[in-house]
Amino acid sequence: NIGNCYFRMEDLGRAILFYRRAEQYTPNDPNLRQNLAYARSKRADRIDIPERRRVLETVFFFHYDVGQRPRALVFSGAFVLFWVLLTVRLSRHSAWTAWGAGLSALVAVLMASSLLVEHHRLQTVHPGVVVSPEAVARKGDGTSYEPAFTEPLHAGTEFDLLESREGWYSVVLADGRTCWLPENAVERVR
Repeated sequence: NIGNCYFRMEDLGRAILFYRRAEQYTPNDPNLRQNLAYARSKRADRIDIPERRRVLETVFFFHYDVGQRPRALVFSGAFVLFWVLLTVRLSRHSAWTAWGAGLSALVAVLMASSLLVEHHRLQTVHPGVVVSPEAVARKGDGTSYEPAFTEPLHAGTEFDLLESREGWYSVVLADGRTCWLPENAVERVR
């Protein structure tokens, strides 16, 4: 609701910020996803995601499109099924128990890997959003450094924090470009 309020007040940066914060609590909410996608479409800055990342998001759709809780449930079910099928295989040496155990092991490994990657990302990656109407990205941590880009970044531009120094954040954008942004022009998602 806070994101919707900021969006209606035409504060696109804070709208995206609060939608991203809400994602932590309700990651699979279709209304939240739709609102976030719509707000992102209204941003002034068009930062394209590299083709490699798009391919990964397509191949590993379950990691990006399915929430943490459903993935944990699928992992648990596949793990239990694996051991049940191995137990059945001890008394019946049929091909279907071997195939079933192998398939359930594969699903369990994929889901466990996805959960571990997400846990690692939550611990190491610190996302943020530009909330100032315009923020001049610099090549260093001060106004004496020249601008990193020909145009300033605008409200709603998302980034991942690399480093923090007095009043400045070193960030990486979705397309891999890095720059320094003033701390008062951005907010961290978490």
